[in-house]
Amino acid sequence: MKENLRPCIVNIPEVTEKYRTAENSVIQTRVVNEAETHKGYFHTWAHESYVTNGFIVGTTAGQVSSLRGIVEYEDGTVHKVEPECITFTDDIDYNMIPDAGVKMIKD
Repeated sequence: MKENLRPCIVNIPEVTEKYRTAENSVIQTRVVNEAETHKGYFHTWAHESYVTNGFIVGTTAGQVSSLRGIVEYEDGTVHKVEPECITFTDDIDYNMIPDAGVKMIKD
């Protein structure tokens, strides 16, 4: 089954946050999540969406939609990953793609 999936590397960036110390009110930065790199297999793209009600101050009512990649890590776990975190490691054979598709890819 995995021979039909595209191999990829997932690079999840470090997440930090700023906070103010209680003693002297100095602004500092701490790491919330460490950067991660995983080898895996790309399954498909998925669209997620949810509705916001606008009752929270500073928000607008409406629908929020985002694109995620479904990636299976080498340990067998499946994750939703931001598209910019995915790097495909296989080579694309441009001879297998119709001419119109090749033109769009090269442009």
